[in-house]
Amino acid sequence: ALELARQAQHPPTQAWVLGHLANAHYHHGRMDEAQRCFDTAFALCAPPDDRLVRGVLTANLANLQMEQGRMREAAASYRAAIDLHREVGNRPVEGRVLANIGVAGTIIFYDSLLPHVARPDEVDRVSAAALSRGHLRLGRLGGAAAIVLGGFGPAACGASDDEDNPVAPA
Repeated sequence: ALELARQAQHPPTQAWVLGHLANAHYHHGRMDEAQRCFDTAFALCAPPDDRLVRGVLTANLANLQMEQGRMREAAASYRAAIDLHREVGNRPVEGRVLANIGVAGTIIFYDSLLPHVARPDEVDRVSAAALSRGHLRLGRLGGAAAIVLGGFGPAACGASDDEDNPVAPA
């Protein structure tokens, strides 16, 4: 895919593909390779052009920075991603960035709390029990929210199915 994007000589597409490659490296624990892909992708889509691509790349870079414990950099990247998505009017992806921030916060809280509620030999058991209960409660909460909002789908949440409003993964 990257070779095809290079042949097309379209830098935003190359940046998009490199962003996906960076995410693949990140999810396989190859953080240095992920960082190099992100750096190359950002070099290909210089501001002010390609703000949508930069917004998605910036949000995903923030996830990498969080994983590496670079909290201040991650916070700055999340802020920049939100700003970029607001500029282009991409509310759904802006919401995803905010959700990523929430998830990151819960992980930090959970990791700091767990050693205080379980002995080292109990950590895995307590963690698994808490995770399963949390998922069950979240499912109930989601079901209740769907009932209150009147169903599922974009219209229930105030979004539209308009094709002119692209939604990119964050």
